[in-house]
Amino acid sequence: MRRLAALASTSLAAALVLAGCVATPPPTVGAAPVGEAAQTEGFPANMASHGIVETDEGVLLTPVAAAAPVPTADVGDRVHVVVYVDLLCPYCGEFEAANGAYLEEAVAAGDVALETHPISFLDRLSLGTEYSTRAANLVAAVADLHPDATPAVLRALFADQPAEQTAGLADDELLSVAASAGAQSDALTAAVRDVAYRGFVDVATSTATTQPLPGRSEPLTGTPTILIDGETYGGDPADAAAFAAAVDAARG
Repeated sequence: MRRLAALASTSLAAALVLAGCVATPPPTVGAAPVGEAAQTEGFPANMASHGIVETDEGVLLTPVAAAAPVPTADVGDRVHVVVYVDLLCPYCGEFEAANGAYLEEAVAAGDVALETHPISFLDRLSLGTEYSTRAANLVAAVADLHPDATPAVLRALFADQPAEQTAGLADDELLSVAASAGAQSDALTAAVRDVAYRGFVDVATSTATTQPLPGRSEPLTGTPTILIDGETYGGDPADAAAFAAAVDAARG
């Protein structure tokens, strides 16, 4: 797991030697204040929790997001799996490779409601192209403009995940990934080229890394961070059998 850079003192770092990506809170200059009414320009619909929620009934449609996330309150009798990811984080890619097919099947079967929060703190590892922000912007744009395609776009971004310390995918390549997953329009092209949802990505990242996560007492400290019915999953994210067992245990 990538851990929050601000926590990486010598002593604490020794206690947190786990695989993952370190989350660094972004600068707060220009970000909408958490808890106050947000300017909704550049904020997507269908991400009120700051994540995209997928069930067997499709993507959960919600009003335009605000600076303060609205926790997803009701997923019926499904197990609620919440995953925080940076789309450049290799450990998030490992989680998806190990568990993506299982989660897709569990969602389709009505057993799991999957809520994915794309955040951005690894821009520093994409040679100045801000890949993490641009990839999260694509997800927000698709959620707003082509919501039903969002889960497929997320899977496709992980399938074509670039390595750290590379420029990542160019805007045209991001648009090609989206089109292959069923999201294509002039509005989407403009949103990707203009990074139209940058403000939302910045606020979602700042909120997750500085405010307690829903139902928890601490903010996000790294990715992937996985909650199963509100409880932090502490196992190896790449251990498919252990993760499936934890979801099954929550199902009861």
